[in-house]
Amino acid sequence: MKFIVIILIFVIVSCSANRPLGSNGFNSGYAHKELSEGVYFVWVEGIGGLWDNKKEMKKTWHSHSTTLCENGFDTFDYKLTTISSSSTQIVVTGNIATPYNDTYSIPVIEGFIRCNNSPTSLDETKKQISNFSWPYG
Repeated sequence: MKFIVIILIFVIVSCSANRPLGSNGFNSGYAHKELSEGVYFVWVEGIGGLWDNKKEMKKTWHSHSTTLCENGFDTFDYKLTTISSSSTQIVVTGNIATPYNDTYSIPVIEGFIRCNNSPTSLDETKKQISNFSWPYG
């Protein structure tokens, strides 16, 4: 019984998103894109049913942002959203092919930060944010 509990704890901890995006083979974790010196777009992805704890996602977002901006930062357009997708797969059983529609939603927390010591002006930061396109196209 102790062995099962230890395995279960390991699985839960390893599904945590406090790691770079995709580092565990899943597309979950944190990532950022630098827009200019000291200005970043930061996002954290869950993996749906396995990891969609919004409180932990928020903690990870703030923790990663603090790592990028050790002297503090201002936040812009911080929000919780989802990435939705669907696909059709063919499942073959014996000689019968059956279409299977698969849909999923991935929780995402995203936002822009401007480090307190950034040489990028507030006006330039706002301009970069308004011209920014989401990394997923």
